[in-house]
Amino acid sequence: MSKQYNSRIREHTIDAAIKSHLTSILNKSNPYPEFEGIMIKHFLEKRYLIERELKAWAKEDTRLWRQVESVLDLFKCLAAREKEARRGASRSKPSSAFAAAKKTSSTEPVELDLDDSDDEEVTYLPLAAVGKSEEDAIKIDLCEDDVECQETTKSAAKSGADDVVDLT
Repeated sequence: MSKQYNSRIREHTIDAAIKSHLTSILNKSNPYPEFEGIMIKHFLEKRYLIERELKAWAKEDTRLWRQVESVLDLFKCLAAREKEARRGASRSKPSSAFAAAKKTSSTEPVELDLDDSDDEEVTYLPLAAVGKSEEDAIKIDLCEDDVECQETTKSAAKSGADDVVDLT
């Protein structure tokens, strides 16, 4: 019964939490346009972790392969679209929500709650607020599995994969 339950949950997770959002972003019908840049960044940063998990699910339940392959294709399309948008943005104005969001600067402080406890929030001042440039920024790797994520990204970049998008 547990396997049946997991299968149903995984099927709906693929469809509702991943595939539907990727499809709406690619079809320019995203019901959450204010979050589109964040959604794109999330999917591209977590792409290889998500793909690995989906493939593991499909190995356990072969009925999921069709959905998993569909999501893998959507990831390729999104990565290709964003890569092209970044190329175009370097020549002209940003053409995607992600590129536009990256160019936006604010002087408002950003409060981040970095864990589930209610103990403490951390306040960060955007670079524009303190008069610094993007070169002065401190890069933060939010990868959940540092070693594997970095190795996967490096190996994909070395292989010359066209669908790898550098988000830094």
